[in-house]
Amino acid sequence: MVIYAEKFNIKWSIIISFSICAIMTSFIPISDFIFTETDLYIIILSTSACLGFFNAVNVSNLVAFVNNLPEKYIVRSIGGQATGGILSSIIRITSKVILAPHPNGIRVGGTITFGIIVVWEIISVIFF
Repeated sequence: MVIYAEKFNIKWSIIISFSICAIMTSFIPISDFIFTETDLYIIILSTSACLGFFNAVNVSNLVAFVNNLPEKYIVRSIGGQATGGILSSIIRITSKVILAPHPNGIRVGGTITFGIIVVWEIISVIFF
């Protein structure tokens, strides 16, 4: 949102980018059942690259939105981002440890992780 950023409503920009991230993230577990392994590798890489872009837009928009609020909310926003990163790492590590002996453990763990991310993105859109 570099060009003409001041003309966009930050709230709508956040909601739209959260929605796009939720749709794209939900595509990864679904595509596991549709595509072959070689195609799936390319799809996951390209989807991850797009998710990185839209998450960067999300973070930029959220920081811009929070900067308009009092200082205590800025600290809470940064703390919330840190907590989200820690929780996502704990979920991923836990799913790897629990599902490691299972033959399809990595795929099931990835599906669980991306499923939780999709639910969290949808909750974020609804409550924002």
